Amino acid sequence: MYEPLSSYEANIAWGKIIGALIMGVILTIWGWQLLTQQQPFIPLDYVNTGIHEWSVVFYDFGGLVFICFMQNLVQIVIPLLFAFYFFYTKQILGFVFSLFWTGDNIIQVGIYMADAIKMLLNICSLTYLECGDNSLHDWHIIFSAWGLLPQSQAIGDFTRFIGSAVLIFSLAYLYLYIFRLRDKSVVHKDFIS
Repeated sequence: MYEPLSSYEANIAWGKIIGALIMGVILTIWGWQLLTQQQPFIPLDYVNTGIHEWSVVFYDFGGLVFICFMQNLVQIVIPLLFAFYFFYTKQILGFVFSLFWTGDNIIQVGIYMADAIKMLLNICSLTYLECGDNSLHDWHIIFSAWGLLPQSQAIGDFTRFIGSAVLIFSLAYLYLYIFRLRDKSVVHKDFIS
């Protein structure tokens, strides 16, 4: 049998639930945009763009295809590393947010991949200080070099599907966590530790 919560402990418990619910509402709104729009953009994507463009300083020794590939890979790996860290340290909200962030990045990379032939996205390359039509399109360069340009739409759609699955999983995990918080907060002290 669990020991009941004091009034102070109950306030802490409900504070965790309210904070998780606020996070859930924000991530759900952003998730809806990512899942339903052709070219979604959420505030988190400002961070993603910075990681994508400025990460080149760490591997500028490779050729153009390598640099383009690494920019996109690092954009996915950085939030994934945060997710592993938060999972390992049992910080559930940090884990959920980082997993959502990873899904967002995978979706954005999938959209970028699918655009490799048409090149209609308005992109900026801070690495080469170009924007618009003159900007280098990473996935056009990569898929051309690898002989996969005709398959770019299918690869991009599949990548976007994987990102959507990661994003939906993160939201489901968050709401399951909130549901479990609600049950635990009423019953026992183990919740607030």
